[in-house]
Amino acid sequence: ILRSGPEHHKRLLEEIRLYLAHSPDRIDLRWFLVSLLIEVGELDEACGQLEELLELEPSEVKSILQAYDRVLSQDPMNVPGLVGKARLLRAQGRHEAARPLLEQAHRISPQNGEVRTALRELYEEILNETDETDVRFALAKLHFEEGAYDKAIVLFQRTVQDFRYENESIKMLGQCF
Repeated sequence: ILRSGPEHHKRLLEEIRLYLAHSPDRIDLRWFLVSLLIEVGELDEACGQLEELLELEPSEVKSILQAYDRVLSQDPMNVPGLVGKARLLRAQGRHEAARPLLEQAHRISPQNGEVRTALRELYEEILNETDETDVRFALAKLHFEEGAYDKAIVLFQRTVQDFRYENESIKMLGQCF
């Protein structure tokens, strides 16, 4: 059916969704649906199905990461793909690999609460492990954007001591006050 033409894709997707509604734990069907969704460019739904797969089969992290890579190779600006992959990398403790993905998602969709929360949590995890001024400054700016000025002030007061961030930190402290 897939080879016969793209006009059949919609009907095939409907059929697979119907089967999954009756048997939601069919992992093989869900993987087939993900592959088809990526092929036809329904990337947001594919990411949603990958989240379902992760819940059903947490041991499939490697395959799910590869599927997110396929999504992002088609659309590097896909926010659900960026966030989903970053979430898996964070769970593996790969914070530095997750960071650029979440920062990209935040640049694309700065008002997205899920993205801001995930980015804030990631920055806090990194700061618990290491004392990186650039991460502290980025977290302070995120708090500022969210209107959490008290938290931002505490962080900017630390970053002002680093000459690389001194001028911008002073400016941001003034805006906070």
